[in-house]
Amino acid sequence: MMFGPPDKASQHSDTSTRWKIKRFSNDELRQKFVDATVPQAQFLGLTIPDPGMKQNDSGQLGIQRDRLGRVQSGAGRQRSLQPRPPGGAAQGA
Repeated sequence: MMFGPPDKASQHSDTSTRWKIKRFSNDELRQKFVDATVPQAQFLGLTIPDPGMKQNDSGQLGIQRDRLGRVQSGAGRQRSLQPRPPGGAAQGA
């Protein structure tokens, strides 16, 4: 969960705000993040949300768990980590 649980499910959010430990709620922080990053993504030519994302039977966005596991274990796109020769394409491309 980005920035903690939703405000309604947060056990300590009210106390932390009252004690001035935190200035913004979890929901406010999530919205600030989206407001700041979506224009950056659009500037780069990305579409938000990604039209290629599909929901599974549970209504969740489908994550390629096998691919995620490979990336997390360090077996992801190794080729992209190789240095490129000056003025040339990636090796093995």
